Amino acid sequence: MHFFLESKKGELYCGDRYIVQKRNEGIFYAVIDAIGHGEKASCIADIAYTSVQKTLDKVLIEITVQKTRDKTLIDIIETCQSELAKTRGVVIFFVLFLPKLNRLYYFGVGNINCLLITPSEVIKLRSTPGIFGNHALPISLTQIKVPKQTKLLMFTDGIEEIKTQNHPQLQLMNSRHIISFLSQKWSGKDDICCICESLNG
Repeated sequence: MHFFLESKKGELYCGDRYIVQKRNEGIFYAVIDAIGHGEKASCIADIAYTSVQKTLDKVLIEITVQKTRDKTLIDIIETCQSELAKTRGVVIFFVLFLPKLNRLYYFGVGNINCLLITPSEVIKLRSTPGIFGNHALPISLTQIKVPKQTKLLMFTDGIEEIKTQNHPQLQLMNSRHIISFLSQKWSGKDDICCICESLNG
């Protein structure tokens, strides 16, 4: 897995975070972008990050997410949303990949970009508009079958949305080169977090 994480130029604190954890049969990813900048945004991002990490340490991600609710991705998301209730909130994207099934479950709120880069196409995973945490949102997971040789790319709005004409270029790059390419597009005007990993060779 490769990543690029930086605070806005001139800021000591960064309001962006990422999490990558392997749990049993699943690999969990999250990218967090707290509303605002500086120390306040960093504190809010820490609340979301800590909540997800604590819940991951308590639950076992099973082969399917249709198990009891205390062992699901939904439980992680609901706990995080609850703990952010008295904050300005975040934009966030949650992903659970099950390698043995080649299946991916996801839920996002706001303008985190999440792409599946395959040899034949680039698939943008849709998120719910709005802000996560400052008011309760309904949570519904979407699932997708992951094609072979797929890379997962997630990034915050410190980088502008990747234009369609750049998709063929991304398809030819490995994860390290994709992160290098994106880091060069960062202007420094906002915090930035981007992660990229090959899911299945």
